[in-house]
Amino acid sequence: MRTYFKANFLFLKEILTHPRAIGAAFPSSKYLARAMVAHIPKLGTGYVVELGPGTGAITKQILRSGIDSKRLIVVEISPRLVKHLKEKFPDVNIVEGNAENLDTLLGDKIANVDCIVSSLPLKSLPKSTVKNIISKIDKVLSIGGVYIQFTYGVFFQKKVLSSKMQHIFSKIVWWNFPPAAVNVAKKILF
Repeated sequence: MRTYFKANFLFLKEILTHPRAIGAAFPSSKYLARAMVAHIPKLGTGYVVELGPGTGAITKQILRSGIDSKRLIVVEISPRLVKHLKEKFPDVNIVEGNAENLDTLLGDKIANVDCIVSSLPLKSLPKSTVKNIISKIDKVLSIGGVYIQFTYGVFFQKKVLSSKMQHIFSKIVWWNFPPAAVNVAKKILF
């Protein structure tokens, strides 16, 4: 219970200091986390990269789903949240940095990414930033790899996908506040 309040206090602190970077009024619910994690390829050997984990609600579900902590790489921009995540998930590779530099942040792991799970607030970021992030996702994701993104917009926007990504699934998670849409795309050859 103490961890729960600590995480929520930390989340509130981040909203007050960096509202556009957080892009949410409340942490993700377990229902949203489960809906996102359901689309992660469990049998792969490549990395699962989580972008914008915040306090770790989705990270926790990724690990509960059976993904080995050695396969998980978490990228968070906030130093305060990175510190919290490292304490909460000591066996996970937590990387401090901006998703716009995803290829550099992943280093030699870039060639083996099966899945990207993103909680980045794409709707609140400048269009040029979103374009850069999507190009980096496209660059690091393996052919056949899965990109999972949630958004508070009910309608899926194909314009946030590169031409090498095919939208394959959408679902609204009503048991989240506010309700959120989970969108899944697969990287195709061309």
